[in-house]
Amino acid sequence: MRKVYILVFIAFALFSCNKNLKLGSPLLYPDIIDYTAVPQSPTDLGKNAFMDKGSWFGLSFYSDQRIGIAGLFGSNIGSWISNNLCQITVEGLQLGTVESRFYPGFYTQRLQGDSLRLSSRVFFYSSDLAVVEVDLTNIYKSPVQVKMRMEGSIFSPLKWSIRDTIIYTGFKRLGHSFIIAIASNMKFDTLSLSPSYYTFVSKPYQLQPRETQSFRIFVYFGQKSINLSKAKDFVRNAGDLFKPTYNQWVSYIHSQAMDVDLNYKVVAIKSILTLVNNWKKAYGPFEQDVIIPSYSAGYFTGIWAWDTWKHAAATALFDPTLAEKQILAMLSNQDTAGMIYDCVCLDETRNYDSVIVNNLDTKPPLAAWAVWQVFEQNHDTAFLGKVYLPLKRFHYWWYKYRDYNHNGLCEYGARSDKVYAARWESGMDDAVRFDTARLIENDAGQYSLMQESPDLNAFLYADKVYLSRIASVIGRGKDAQRYELEANRLAQQINARLWDRQDQWYYDRHTVSGRFIRVRESTGWIPLWAGVPDSSQAAAIARRMADTGEFNTLVPLPTVSASDPHFMTGYWRGPVWIDQVYFGISGLRRYGYDSLANALLDKLVHNAHGMLGQGELYENYNPIDGKPMNARNFSWTAASLLLMLNHQGK
Repeated sequence: MRKVYILVFIAFALFSCNKNLKLGSPLLYPDIIDYTAVPQSPTDLGKNAFMDKGSWFGLSFYSDQRIGIAGLFGSNIGSWISNNLCQITVEGLQLGTVESRFYPGFYTQRLQGDSLRLSSRVFFYSSDLAVVEVDLTNIYKSPVQVKMRMEGSIFSPLKWSIRDTIIYTGFKRLGHSFIIAIASNMKFDTLSLSPSYYTFVSKPYQLQPRETQSFRIFVYFGQKSINLSKAKDFVRNAGDLFKPTYNQWVSYIHSQAMDVDLNYKVVAIKSILTLVNNWKKAYGPFEQDVIIPSYSAGYFTGIWAWDTWKHAAATALFDPTLAEKQILAMLSNQDTAGMIYDCVCLDETRNYDSVIVNNLDTKPPLAAWAVWQVFEQNHDTAFLGKVYLPLKRFHYWWYKYRDYNHNGLCEYGARSDKVYAARWESGMDDAVRFDTARLIENDAGQYSLMQESPDLNAFLYADKVYLSRIASVIGRGKDAQRYELEANRLAQQINARLWDRQDQWYYDRHTVSGRFIRVRESTGWIPLWAGVPDSSQAAAIARRMADTGEFNTLVPLPTVSASDPHFMTGYWRGPVWIDQVYFGISGLRRYGYDSLANALLDKLVHNAHGMLGQGELYENYNPIDGKPMNARNFSWTAASLLLMLNHQGK
């Protein structure tokens, strides 16, 4: 097993300067998510961590009057490394109450006494480097003597070691090192060390009246081969490190993602923060930057196919380049037959030093839709050309491996005779419609469920529509015409076979008996999103979505109708999943039901606990009382909200 290290480089560089922070858009959105937390153990995953620029490590801040960084979180190992990483104090001086604020992209603290004002700012300069900038200002009429102290600890079984001025620790994980180093040009009085604790105290120095003295602490997380000499040179010569971060967030706030109703801007910012927190730089099995579903869940350190398509579509609204990278990362997990694997993730059962690839199944075909959403933002025809053939292979893979009776309507399935894998392929693992599902082997040597689903075939219809658009842009006119003809034929088949005229709803249908599997689920409005139904069918769907006895619950658009006896008996059996809400809201708008769509969206935002205010975004929500459920800081919830809010009123 390779030796792995987690690396934090902390270096002091004292210098005198004056900083004038220009007011800007990020300052309008304080404390949208609470990052003050002192984790009690490595596995205290109920705490939030602040990350930016694709960082694999996160920071939390003291919830009391302490200054500095409390927690250090390693996303690639799924645990906290420290709960007291870097506490900063000024020895011998009495200071007042700490004022703390988190703004998009940075965290600030300020406190003042009779003679001294201390202000600090924490931000990410790059994916592997966070910076703490501290200013000490003498506000007294006479000189003041200043002595700085920094102390911190690390969770067991990690232990500090020291070599020259370098404090470090090593342990077996995924190829990184954790080191604390004091820059050689910093004069310190004492540096003490125990297995889990360090203390640094500077020599005293004097501040003249109205003089400001500044220093920086660099928190570095990188490869074990870090060149300390280069790192120290960077510390000594670094200029304005904050400006790029500030400008990045200004650009996010002025992007298409924030083109939302004024009442929803806080939700949009929270959604961007959630996606950026889950953004991870190319690393290990990931050849491109990715956005994982949730850093705080402990079991989502990887990429899943339909999660990625949703993440990319929304990320394109504020960072199209990052959106492209996510799509390329997912397409790199395509086999020669055209299948895109369900997921690739780090294996937490083996200390995260290996990967798990689920190639038993894939996920619903939303890839071409995601690519088109990105293209609409950056008009990158070269990107379309790069991904077109993989998208085409994935599309026709469904018809070879998931249409066992060759009637043009596909089924969910798996590479083996495991029904659970076929359910996974739908993305709706325990949906009621699969309670009695059975598999049959097809002539391609794989397995299909013996039921045809309206959601899958509506997704395939949309896939043809978007592939036709892509083909037209890149000069493949014949392909574009073929997709258009196939889409028209598929829409007719969906309406003829999967629309129940009696119930006025789209249902799964058994391939042998021909009976409908009459469970009213959110799958019934996926054809509305795709544009499959006619106006009378759309009106019938809208009526049920507006019915308070069915889908218009306190938090609207649950995955199962409230009138169904199975409602709220499982993961996909009633909770409100925000991606399904997006499909429903988007479908209503497509057919002109804007007032209903906007009313449902407003009801969602106000009744789902935590969407407004300081709460996190969750995996799903209880439709009856609005309480959040399952994973916190969930990316596709953030992505779906951005997509819905961005089209509010349109």
